[in-house]
Amino acid sequence: MATQKMMTVQKMMAIALSMFMLRTVMAEDLAVPDGLSAVADGAALTRISLDGQALPGVSLEVTVLDPRTGEPADGFDLDAHWSVERGALALRGELLARGSEDAVADLVVDVRGTELSLASMATDPLRQPAKLLSKLPLVSLQVGGADSLALAVPPDAECIFDFAPGPQGVRLRYRCGFTHDARPALRMRAPFACILYRTEPRWHFRSALDKYYRLFPEPFKPFIREVGGWFFANEPTNIPDPQHYKYFEGGPWGLEDAAERGLGTYPYQESSSWTVTLPGNKLPRSYEEAMQRFDALADAENLKAWSPQTSFELDSHVAHSGRRSLLAEAREAGVWVGARQSVFLDPAVTEPLVVRAYSKAERVTGDRNQDYSIYVDVCYASGAYLFGQCATFSPGTHDWEAAELVIAPQEPVKELRVYCLLRNRTGRAWFDDLHIGPADDPAVNWVANGGFEETERNADLQHVRDYVCVNSAGQNVVAITDNLSADVGPATPLNLLRFTLNVDPDLPSDAKRPSVAARQYASYDKLFAQHPHLAGAYIDSVSAWCYRVLNCRREHFAAHDAAFTYDPGNLQVGAPGRFAMTQFLRSLQDRYHPQGKAIFTNIHVNLEAFPLYLVSDVPGIESSQFQDLDSTFFYRACSFKKPVLLMNFINLHGLDKREVVEAFYQNAAQFGELPSTGRFVQEAYQMYGDLAHTWMPAICELARAGWEPVPLAAGGQVERFPGPAAVYFTQRALAGGELGALRIEPAALQELGSDLVAIDAVTLAEVPLVRDGEVLCATPQPGASQVSVVRVGPRAGVSTWLLGRARQHAVNAAQVRGNASRTPELAAAADALSHVPGASARQVVQHCQACTQALDAALASIAGADDDLFALSGRREVQQARQALAALVVLVTAAP
Repeated sequence: MATQKMMTVQKMMAIALSMFMLRTVMAEDLAVPDGLSAVADGAALTRISLDGQALPGVSLEVTVLDPRTGEPADGFDLDAHWSVERGALALRGELLARGSEDAVADLVVDVRGTELSLASMATDPLRQPAKLLSKLPLVSLQVGGADSLALAVPPDAECIFDFAPGPQGVRLRYRCGFTHDARPALRMRAPFACILYRTEPRWHFRSALDKYYRLFPEPFKPFIREVGGWFFANEPTNIPDPQHYKYFEGGPWGLEDAAERGLGTYPYQESSSWTVTLPGNKLPRSYEEAMQRFDALADAENLKAWSPQTSFELDSHVAHSGRRSLLAEAREAGVWVGARQSVFLDPAVTEPLVVRAYSKAERVTGDRNQDYSIYVDVCYASGAYLFGQCATFSPGTHDWEAAELVIAPQEPVKELRVYCLLRNRTGRAWFDDLHIGPADDPAVNWVANGGFEETERNADLQHVRDYVCVNSAGQNVVAITDNLSADVGPATPLNLLRFTLNVDPDLPSDAKRPSVAARQYASYDKLFAQHPHLAGAYIDSVSAWCYRVLNCRREHFAAHDAAFTYDPGNLQVGAPGRFAMTQFLRSLQDRYHPQGKAIFTNIHVNLEAFPLYLVSDVPGIESSQFQDLDSTFFYRACSFKKPVLLMNFINLHGLDKREVVEAFYQNAAQFGELPSTGRFVQEAYQMYGDLAHTWMPAICELARAGWEPVPLAAGGQVERFPGPAAVYFTQRALAGGELGALRIEPAALQELGSDLVAIDAVTLAEVPLVRDGEVLCATPQPGASQVSVVRVGPRAGVSTWLLGRARQHAVNAAQVRGNASRTPELAAAADALSHVPGASARQVVQHCQACTQALDAALASIAGADDDLFALSGRREVQQARQALAALVVLVTAAP
């Protein structure tokens, strides 16, 4: 019995020793310049002190636990050390698993003697919202009732973690997976990092967040600061108020129209999914059936170089020459069947070209025209088009018939879009021996596979096979669905398989079998080369698909270069897809930022998406939870000063109700986020265009100024936006309370001088500003909205601000219809408003009177009936310019 007990003790000692095998075991004194110090003993910290005073009972320990039992784990070695890094204490290292079999472990950092400090935006906006615990990579640590420390995971530490209350304090846990199939640097290794730093107790979590931005500024640095809403699935020419938008998800079509209206165009890609349409209209009943039907498609031989225009068949029994022809069969009128191919000409050609082909018909209805033809759209290098050049065939029933057309281009041709076409009629038509080439050189045929002899397997479906993710159950990650998850569903249910693909840019790739990332690069490279004025790339659904998958496909492991983790349900080791997505987006930034192109992402409402904000220049939140202030705080906290777009829909989010729309704008204003409603731009403007005019000028000024997490003010829920000429504050009452005075600390205004004025940036009315000791108090006026936007700045700068606002309204009015809105009267008004008057009140008033006269003429120059939304938008802008001038006159004449 004694021998067995001794063996148990020896085993426990061996486990404890293996857990803490450190390369460096000597204690080391560490000190940060701000007064935080500690003694590092391997991975542990003791004597954690502030300004030389030890924090009683506070220490930090690192242990390795078995996720199966929660007990200490055997078979792992810890190699980590503390250092002073960027003004914080940083622990960096790795956990190593012995052996070569897959393994799992939890690396646990316990900060003893501390507590979490959690609340909600509605009750205590300075503390971390409880629902965001582990959603953001940091927590405040409360010591003796004061939030004096923070524990965080650096943004460059790509690993899966969570925060929670620990046995004697706060616990940070890393879920570590180990595999021998990883690249050498990660083979049986799990890198990790955390930092401990000092915070200002009175600002609670906001201080922790503020310092996190200062410690790691690069991923939060804005690449662009354009402000305005988002729209898609519509034409730029259909927007009655383009001045309230900036981001057009579309193009390159509409690029010029968008530019005339001040919009940036961002062509769409959904990079990490692939949609396969199955034949028939019955969805697979199981995963197994879905894969059988997919494999049948993937293994089938398909016509090389041609794509179906709805449908076609290869007929091996009918041919003009060779072994087969292309058969287009229309069984009902109104459909479009046949095949299409794009022919690219490099260099562009200017000489006449000939189109020649043969067709055979059986009971083809209709007249002889372009609906039964070889149909060619000519794309000029200039961007212009020559549409509908057709070599037509006779309808009815006939044997092989030749058709020929000579096209004489008016300028250099770079592309021909070629269609073997049967539409708006019924019958069967066979096509063969298609030739397009120089009219004077019959030996040259630019059409690939014009005799329809060559077949191949579908390269796109092989692409799916190569790059589809695999879940921990060993199945391809695929959704069986009858729709595309759009805001407007299909009229007829679809029959789709939607696969999740791995976008990791380090996956093997070559010309024959390019990776997902390589395909995306090729697409955007071409678009940006052909259309250099595109603003950037729009990547859809980045928080779905690959991001939310644990990819257990082993042949992908060697490309993964972040920490592996495991599935808590079955302990299978896998590569977190979120890091494949973030690395892909970072690669897009690296590739296109030198060209001035921004990466605009659709992140959705996923509260696990913090890493995506680091690699998004324009974070867009589709279906944002705009009525949940914890969520709107999350969007801003993840983005810091980047433009944040709330991308909602009238038909899905109650935005056809005025009270909901008012909340939408007010909640967006609180954090300087940019609201918009997608495709139904005219319906939105008709219902509540007045609210867009009311709120968007102030919201845009907030977004340009940039948010800071520490408000340096009190009075309910207060946010601060310090701009170069003024500081903006947004304010709303706490839950169940009333809106009181906004009490602003001197530190918030120290660079603005002493003669200050507060103005409501929405109504343009002056807000009384009185001194209470060192604090300035701005008192809200009766009838103030639920959210107030207060601008505090030098009195001497008010004229510049309001004249600038008025001028912007005049410029906006001239953009409503693009160039067609630019009347001489609007140009004259904008020019008058660009001049700076003298400093005296009399000179300012005279200047405002002259500008008002110019605006009256501009208002009269806007053509359109009262119910014309475009005319209404332009007139409202001119009226807002006049309101800004009237507010300026009141301010300067009332000044002491």
